[in-house]
Amino acid sequence: MPIFLLGTTDGSPMPLLTCYTAALEANLTYFAIADVTDCFGGDEMVQGWAPDTCPLDCVPDGTQPAVCGGINKASVFSMGLCQYLGAPCAPDEAPPPPPPLTVDYCYDGCYVAADLDSDELNSTTSVAACQVLNANGGGADLFGITSGDQCLALYTLPTEKVDTLRCTIPCDEGTPCGADGYVAVYAMGACPSPPPLPPSPPQSPFPSPPVASPPPPRPIGQTSPPPPPPSVEDLNPPPIEDESPPPPSPLDEISPSPPPPSGPVFRCKEGISLWGVFLPNTPVKLNPTKSHEENQVHCEELCADNDACLGYYYKTTRWCFLMKEVYSFGKEYNTAIIACKKF
Repeated sequence: MPIFLLGTTDGSPMPLLTCYTAALEANLTYFAIADVTDCFGGDEMVQGWAPDTCPLDCVPDGTQPAVCGGINKASVFSMGLCQYLGAPCAPDEAPPPPPPLTVDYCYDGCYVAADLDSDELNSTTSVAACQVLNANGGGADLFGITSGDQCLALYTLPTEKVDTLRCTIPCDEGTPCGADGYVAVYAMGACPSPPPLPPSPPQSPFPSPPVASPPPPRPIGQTSPPPPPPSVEDLNPPPIEDESPPPPSPLDEISPSPPPPSGPVFRCKEGISLWGVFLPNTPVKLNPTKSHEENQVHCEELCADNDACLGYYYKTTRWCFLMKEVYSFGKEYNTAIIACKKF
C-alpha cells in the first residue's frame, strides 16, 4: 500500500521536488503525486498504478514538463531508473547532500564475526559512511564492517581477535572491510595521539675516544708467508730453572743487634765558643798546612781520647781548646768555627 507522506494545506499543487525529498528522507523506492495536492510513497508498484493520462502540469519550479497527476489519478515516479517508458523519471535536480563524512574513527583490529552484540545498519564499502550510519542510527561506541560491505553497530567488543590479515577485503579508504566470517572493528573518534618520545640523553662534553681503524685488507691473491720451521731449541727447550730464592736458614732469621756506638758523642754549634775550665796544656796549636775540616776532626779526636775532656772548641787561628769543665755554650766570635760538648 502507498504511504501518505504530505500534502498542501491551501489546495495549491504539490511541488515535484517537495514530494521527491519526502520520499528520499523516508528511504522509499517510489513516490507519486495524486489529486494534485497529495504526496505518496512506497517500495512496490501498487496494482492499478499504470501509465495513463495525467493532464495537470507541475508548478513552474524548474521541473516541467513533468505532470503532477489529476483528479483521482496519480503521477508515479521512480527514485532510480524509469520503470515504464510513459512514466517520467525523477527530476534532474540533485538531491540534498548527505551528511558530511568524517574521519574521526580508529581501527581496532580484525575479529571473528561470531556472537556479535550488534545491529545491521546498511550496506556500504566505506568506513566513513559506516561511521555516519552508526552515528545517525546505531549510536554505538564501536562499529564494524563484515563481508566487505555490511555495516554494523557494535555495542560490545567481539571476543576473539585475530591477525588483521584475516580481514582480506579492503574498504574504499584502503583500510580493512572484514571478510566472510570476520569483522573489521572501528572505534568512534580519532585514535589517541602516541606518547611523546623520551628526551635524548645529554651529550658528554668530553670527546669520544678515537676508534682504531681496521688494518687494510690484503690484496686479492696475496697470501700470508708460511711460518718458519721450529728450531732445535723450540723442539728441545732447556729445563726451567727454579729462580725462587732458597729458604732462609734459622740463623738468618735472627737479626744481630747493632753494635754499640764507638767513642763519645758530641753535640756541636757553629760560630761560638764554650764557657768553662780549660785542661792543662790548652790550647793546642794544630797543623797550619791542613784545612780547617781536618784540624777540627783532629781537635775532636784529642778530646775523645782524653777522659778528662768534656768539650772543645776550634778557631780559625787553628787553636784547639780542650775543656775539663763546661758550663754552657759561649758567645759568638768571628774567629770561632765550632764548639762541641761531649756526652
